Amino acid sequence: AALGLFVAGGAVSITHGISQLHDPEPLAYVGVGYAVLAVSFLLEAVSFLLATAGLAAHQITGSAVPDALGSILVGVLLVVVAVVLINRNRRFLVGQQASS
Repeated sequence: AALGLFVAGGAVSITHGISQLHDPEPLAYVGVGYAVLAVSFLLEAVSFLLATAGLAAHQITGSAVPDALGSILVGVLLVVVAVVLINRNRRFLVGQQASS
């Protein structure tokens, strides 16, 4: 399901890009686009911060422990996101109505 989600997202993005090249539309709802990008940036920054802190601590201390713990925390974060997405998609598949 996750692979399908990424493939579908990629296909929609490519289709939209090609459509814009053929028939450009005026820019609309710019604020929404920037808001989505800002939220994505903040969420990605969390994993970048964990990874950067672990690597820097490894370099400074010479101990692999901080880097290993950073890797584990990023992995846990990815698993949590995957479980949330799986549960949300499972509810849609069994016919439960999406919450607003």
